[in-house]
Parts: sequence; structure tokens; C-alpha cells
Amino acid sequence: MINIQRSIKLNEKYQQAEQYSKKLEGISRITNWHETKVKYDNANQNKYARKMIDQEMKYALKEVKMVRNVKLKELYEQEAKQWEQELSQKGLAIYKHKH
Repeated sequence: MINIQRSIKLNEKYQQAEQYSKKLEGISRITNWHETKVKYDNANQNKYARKMIDQEMKYALKEVKMVRNVKLKELYEQEAKQWEQELSQKGLAIYKHKH
């Protein structure tokens, strides 16, 4: 009789341990799913952020080129006027061909 009761208690412990093991396996699957999802979500977010940064850099470079061209044009015009004034002071002039 005592052996039967011990056997029943032992079987109950095994059953509880098996249920606990199944519960942990379920938690492990869910955890792995979340970790994978976060990993790929972060990768996608980083990819999108990199794309946006590249696009902003492209536009910034384009704007810098435009500003540089305007500044160079202004500089060339200013230097041309200064050169004409210097020549004018010496009684000289630049011949400008008109179309």
C-alpha cells in the first residue's frame, strides 16, 4: 500500500515536471519569436533610417553645389568689375562683343 502511494506521488511529480517543461517550451518559442521580430524590425528601421540619411545627404550636397555656384558667379562678376575699374583708371577698356 505504501509503495502504491509512493508510486502515485512519484507519477504526480513526473506529470507536474512534464507540464512545467511544456510550459517552458511554450515560453521559449514565444521568446524566440519576439527576439526574431525585434531583430528584423530593428534591421528594417535601420535600413529605412540609412535610406533617409542618404537622401538628405544627396539633397544637402545638391544645395551646397547650388550655393557654391552662385557665390562663384558673384565672385567672378565682382572681380570682373574690379578689373574693369583698374583698367579704366589706366585709360584702358575690355572689348565686349555684342551679339
